Amino acid sequence: MKKILCIILTAVLSFSIITPAYAARDNKGKNEKHQKHQADKLKKKEKEKKEPKKHKPKKVEFKIKKSPVIKHGRYKLPTTPVTKGLIPSGGQVTVKLYNANNDVAVSKSGPTLKVDYIAPTLTEVRSVIYNRFAHQLYFTVSGAGAVGDMVDVSMITIHDPVLGKSYQLTASKNGSEGYVNSNESLVVTIGTADRYKLSGFENSNMYITIAPGSFIKDEAGNGSVNRTEATTVPVTVIK
Repeated sequence: MKKILCIILTAVLSFSIITPAYAARDNKGKNEKHQKHQADKLKKKEKEKKEPKKHKPKKVEFKIKKSPVIKHGRYKLPTTPVTKGLIPSGGQVTVKLYNANNDVAVSKSGPTLKVDYIAPTLTEVRSVIYNRFAHQLYFTVSGAGAVGDMVDVSMITIHDPVLGKSYQLTASKNGSEGYVNSNESLVVTIGTADRYKLSGFENSNMYITIAPGSFIKDEAGNGSVNRTEATTVPVTVIK
């Protein structure tokens, strides 16, 4: 019995003595890994300090205000004495952005800015001629402003009391389009989609209604005076 206890006790003592040796070796490995990890972090920080930061260009947007405006795409700048002095005319635009460290990012190819401070005008619409063969409407007006300004054809509705029909022109792909021809005339070319709908509109007592709003717009997006009431004009038909 004494021999058995002695053997067990010896085994326990041996295990208790050996265990710390393994633990010491394991802790040594962990310490080495920790030190290596800290050294790698330090190297990474040193590398980041040496390399300059790269700043990506950011999109700049302007809040939209009423015309007259400076416009590029969907971006508009309100025209004030300040903007007129800073931007007297259009041209190629270069965008520069700065951060807190005074680093700068410059646009590679800037957009072309169109500047137009003069809004279109339209004093009066006197009469309309409808040429069915040429598929055109000729408006006699006064004070139409700049040649080439665009007519908002979607504001035009043609009425034929004899047929009992009315049709509003469209500005779609195959719809109609109009422009200022001179100070006293506008020309609207009726598109293929609208021609079909207007077949049969040829009576002498036809008339046109121009809806309230801005009837003429220029390339920069400026509009003529926003009329609050509809305008009704008789139509002369050329068959």
